Amino acid sequence: MELVRRSLERFNRGALDAQTSEFDPQIEWHDQRELPGATVHHGLDATVEHLRSVQRILPGYRVDADELVDAGGTVVVSGRVSARGGASDVPVDRPFFAAITIRSGLIRRVAIFGSRAEALEAARPPQ
Repeated sequence: MELVRRSLERFNRGALDAQTSEFDPQIEWHDQRELPGATVHHGLDATVEHLRSVQRILPGYRVDADELVDAGGTVVVSGRVSARGGASDVPVDRPFFAAITIRSGLIRRVAIFGSRAEALEAARPPQ
């Protein structure tokens, strides 16, 4: 859980290079599927480009975690996203839920969801 907490803190400080040093080179980043343009970013380069794009499009983008749940090899994060629209300057404030899978001490998979229940379900091991 400390790895996830540290990664979020680094992202919020804009220290993307430090944050991504804790990503597996084969990371998969799954956007929240309900959002326009949602996709899966495969590998470190694609994930870094995606995160840089988010920071450019939504200045001040940050994730504030209210809860981290240890679900075995996956950490479920519940919190809020805040930012400002780059073109409109409209404030963004919305819930954030993710299931973050750790393998060999690195972040291997990030999946963003629309609800805490979905993130918890994704974290459950297959039966």
